[in-house]
Amino acid sequence: MPRVSKSPGRRPSSRRQAASSRRRKSKSLLSQLGAINLFRPLKLSRSQALLAAGFMAVIGIAAVAYSFAASSYSFWSNSAVPNRITADTQATELGLKFNSDSAGTIDAVRFYKAKANTGVHTGSLWTSSGERLATVTFTAETAKGWQTAKFATPVKIAANTTYVVSYHTNVGSYGVDLGYFNTARTKGPLHALLSTNTSPNGVYVHGASAFPTQPGQATNYWVDVVFSPAAISTPTPTATVTPTPITGTTTCPLPAYPSTSCTGRSSSLGSSYTNEVSDYTVTTNDTVIDNWHVKGDLDIKAANVVIRNSQIDGTINNDGYAGTSFTVADSTVGPATCATNGLPSLQGHDFTATRVYLRGHQDGVDMGADNVTVTDSLLQPCFQPASVVGSDGFHSDGVQDQCSATCSNLTLTHNTIDARAIYNGTPTGNSALNLGSGPDGYHMRNVTLNDNLFLGGGYTTDLHWDAGNAWVVKGNAWVKGSWAYDAITTEGTCSNQSWSGNSIVTADTNFNATSTVSSTGCVD
Repeated sequence: MPRVSKSPGRRPSSRRQAASSRRRKSKSLLSQLGAINLFRPLKLSRSQALLAAGFMAVIGIAAVAYSFAASSYSFWSNSAVPNRITADTQATELGLKFNSDSAGTIDAVRFYKAKANTGVHTGSLWTSSGERLATVTFTAETAKGWQTAKFATPVKIAANTTYVVSYHTNVGSYGVDLGYFNTARTKGPLHALLSTNTSPNGVYVHGASAFPTQPGQATNYWVDVVFSPAAISTPTPTATVTPTPITGTTTCPLPAYPSTSCTGRSSSLGSSYTNEVSDYTVTTNDTVIDNWHVKGDLDIKAANVVIRNSQIDGTINNDGYAGTSFTVADSTVGPATCATNGLPSLQGHDFTATRVYLRGHQDGVDMGADNVTVTDSLLQPCFQPASVVGSDGFHSDGVQDQCSATCSNLTLTHNTIDARAIYNGTPTGNSALNLGSGPDGYHMRNVTLNDNLFLGGGYTTDLHWDAGNAWVVKGNAWVKGSWAYDAITTEGTCSNQSWSGNSIVTADTNFNATSTVSSTGCVD
C-alpha cells in the first residue's frame, strides 16, 4: 500500500491555516473504507469488511477476533511480481542472502515461477560457508506465480547469522530485478542483506544444483523463505496474566505503559483550580502556571515557562515564537470531546512534556522546530468526519513534524501513543508517528524512540529518515493487529536507522503488555 503521507507544499503561516491544510494530508483510514454513512447500518464490500475487521481486532474492541499480524514471515507477498523474466534458459541455482534478528525456523522455500519456467524445481537452505542444511522438491506447482515447498522438518536458524536460500531451475526463465539489493530489505525480523563488492547478494551458479556464489549485479531472483520466530514462553494461564518483562522507566514502569491512571492532572486535585481563564498568553519569562484551568488556548511567548497540575482545554503553542520554551507536566491538554478546529494538543518547539495526557485533538504533538521531548505520557488523538470538518475528515497522528526547515532533536521515551482515533466504534487514525517525508518538505534529524507503546493507524509508525545521524529505535512495542496495513514503514531508509530490542506485543485495555508475540526489526 502507498504510504499514508502528510500534505504536500509549504508549512502554513498560521495555526488556523495549518489546521485547514493538515486535513488535506492523505485520505483518513475511515475514508479508505469508502464513502460510508456513519449514521446508517454499514453495507461493506468484501475488501472493506476485511479492512474493518482488522481495525476492530484492537485492544478494547472485542467485536471481531481477527488480526493482520502474522506468526511467520516472508520477504514478499503473493501479489509481488518481478519486473521482468530473463531469456536465459540455462539450468541455474538462484540464491538470496539473509539473516534474522531472532532465532527460529525456516519452514519452507518460496520462489516466483514464470510460465516458461517449467520442469522440476528444488529449494535449499545453506550456511554462509556453503553447507546445505536442507533441500526439498516442489510439488503441485501452478503454471505461474509464487510456489512454496515445506521442508520435511523445519530448519533451526540462529539470530544475526547469515544464511542463503536458493532454488534450482533446469530451464532458466526466472524472474530478475537488477540492482534490487543495492538497498538492504527488511520484513519483520528478516533482513535481505545489502549487496557489496566483497559480499554480493543476489547470487547464482549455472549447472546442477550447488551452492550459489556468483555475483549477479545485486539482482533479486525472487527466491524467499517462510520463517517462524522461536516460540516465546508464555505464562501459565491463571486469573492474573504475568506480562513479558520489559525494562522501562519512572512513573508508569513497564509493562504498565502510561494510561489515564498515571498521566494528566491528578483526580485527587478535584475540580478546584487556583485560576480559571479563557484563552491566555504568557509574555513573562519563568512564569509558573500551577493548577490552572485554561478553557481555551495557551500561547507561550516567553522562555522557561512551567505548566503543571493544570487542565488546558485548547492547544499549548509556542510555534513561530523565537526564543520561547516551556515545560508541561502532570497536566491534561485537550477537551473531553473531540475538537473540530484541527489543531494538536501541543504545538511548537523547545518544550518538554512529562506525564501529560494529550486528548481531544486531531494530533497529539506537532513539532514545528527543534528540541521536543515527551516522556511517560499518553497521547490519544481523535477523529472528526468530513461531514463535520470538511475535506475528507481528520488525519489523526500521535506525533508528526511540520517544520519549515529541518527539525532536530525529537526524543520520545516510555509513552503510550494510541492512534486508533475510534469514531462510532471504528478505528480511523492515520499513524502513531508520522515523521520525516522528503517529498512534502518536512524533514527530521536526530530522532530517538525508546520504550514506547504504539498502536493504531494505517502504518502505525511511518519513520522516514531525512538527514543527520541514524535514528535510534530501541525497546519499543507495537500492539498486534492494531494497524490496517503494517506496523512499520520507513520508506526505504532502514540503512539510516539503528533498531534494537523492538517487538510486537499483545496488550490489555489499560495498555499493559501481556505477552511478546515476536521481535521486529526495521521495515523498509
